[in-house]
Amino acid sequence: MLSMGLTSETVSRLSALWGKSAARNAGRMHLLLGHLLDTAAVAEVMWHSYLAPSLRWRLDEISGGRGREWFMWVCGIHDCGKATPAFQSVDAVEAARVIAAGLTWRRWPAGKRWRHDVAGGALLAPLLRDAWGRDAAGWVWPLVSGHHGAFPSAQSLTAPREQQGRGAGWAEVQRALVEVFTRSVGFESLEGACPRQPLRKAEQLALSGLIVMADWIASDALCFPGIADVADVSLAGARRRAEAGWSRLRLSGGGVSYRCRILACSLLRGVSGLSRGRLRSSWWSGLGRCRFRGCWWLRRRWGRGRRKPR
Repeated sequence: MLSMGLTSETVSRLSALWGKSAARNAGRMHLLLGHLLDTAAVAEVMWHSYLAPSLRWRLDEISGGRGREWFMWVCGIHDCGKATPAFQSVDAVEAARVIAAGLTWRRWPAGKRWRHDVAGGALLAPLLRDAWGRDAAGWVWPLVSGHHGAFPSAQSLTAPREQQGRGAGWAEVQRALVEVFTRSVGFESLEGACPRQPLRKAEQLALSGLIVMADWIASDALCFPGIADVADVSLAGARRRAEAGWSRLRLSGGGVSYRCRILACSLLRGVSGLSRGRLRSSWWSGLGRCRFRGCWWLRRRWGRGRRKPR
């Protein structure tokens, strides 16, 4: 990180920021930069094994042929809002290390909570506007702020100074986190990650769900145990962890040809005589005996006593 032009003080502070506390991560604290890279590595596996070809094509189109790296970037950067006092102060044990590195804060009134997803939007939006311009920044920062399911308005990004980080030290370590992560996934700078055009609204919504999915997988403490020493954090290591985690889930996605089959079970041929409960249990019983993956359709004919919807 020193080779990126960061001061030793900033490197020390960046190396203290935690993303997963030991108390909630199977007894091992995980550095924030490590979690961002884990999520990016999961996104890379998803790119090859899960994303539909049409979405890969669109992401390539908006990024000048660098769709894989851009997908890794937008998934991994999701938790940048944890680089704030509001989050770093949540766990007293982990906070002690951050304070010792020189990142401090004052107490704020009880009851005022500044969520890390919204804090991420407040942190990233001005950096993206400076590097990309207002239009490109305007549709990307909500993907970060919405990674827990709620999309805040631009007006709600007015951050409480103490909880977002007061002073030059916090501002510098937040910029450094974004820059180090951006370079780690393959871009020369934040400017180089600027999309050339926006995704459509429906595509943005799909991408938002994929960010949530990548974060969820990378938060599994069994496959992604905590790393407390920044010297052990790397994209190469994150890739190995991501491959192992993905294999454990045994997922497949849009790159796989699905087969549709109709269940021709004698028990279901005369469904008119089955109650709803018996029909449901028979259906699930039939599915449980199947040994292939695919898309199932349950077809029921319209007969006496049932009205066809209009």
